[in-house]
Amino acid sequence: MEAPKEVGLEDGYVLYVIKPLYGIPEAGNHWFGTYHNHHRDKLNMTQSTYDPCLLYSNDSIGIVGLQTDDTLIVAVERFAHLEQEQLGKAHFMAKNREQLTEDHPLKFNGGLITLKGDKIYLNQEKQCNNIRMVTPGNVDMHGTRGKVRKNVTSKNQYVAQRARGAYIATVCQPEASYHLSVAAQVIDPKEEDAVKAQ
Repeated sequence: MEAPKEVGLEDGYVLYVIKPLYGIPEAGNHWFGTYHNHHRDKLNMTQSTYDPCLLYSNDSIGIVGLQTDDTLIVAVERFAHLEQEQLGKAHFMAKNREQLTEDHPLKFNGGLITLKGDKIYLNQEKQCNNIRMVTPGNVDMHGTRGKVRKNVTSKNQYVAQRARGAYIATVCQPEASYHLSVAAQVIDPKEEDAVKAQ
């Protein structure tokens, strides 16, 4: 595969792709399917009836939340050990496990999870700070990973902002889901729609 110019390699260099990670639209589906099937098949987990991203185990208490290629686990030590062992056997590349404590918050899917006493808090400040008004014409947009998308049309601004709102609503503020569903009805926004919304 020829390296993109943004990588900064000299002419003549070639990239060898081992596994798809980020940057291709299907990468998220690939990793979600891979981890989802792994947890179901190797850890005998059951998918929740209301959310395919949530799996649970009755054998040894374990609850796993999947978000593309990121996992959040609530488990007894026995399940946590088994999960780590099975990841190793499957040869998955994975970050070291971290444990939530009052002194050690966790980052999960762009959010910060903190423990204070017997309460757990999820802060989505990074996502919230990236929400912007859709503006007429083309603009440069900042992504959550620090990259800048150049010359983004009003339509694509709308789609990006709708996705950001959807994420925040479903994770932090389920009561906002109605407004999100209204926004989702506009599947092909026109330039004048962006102007009307202001």
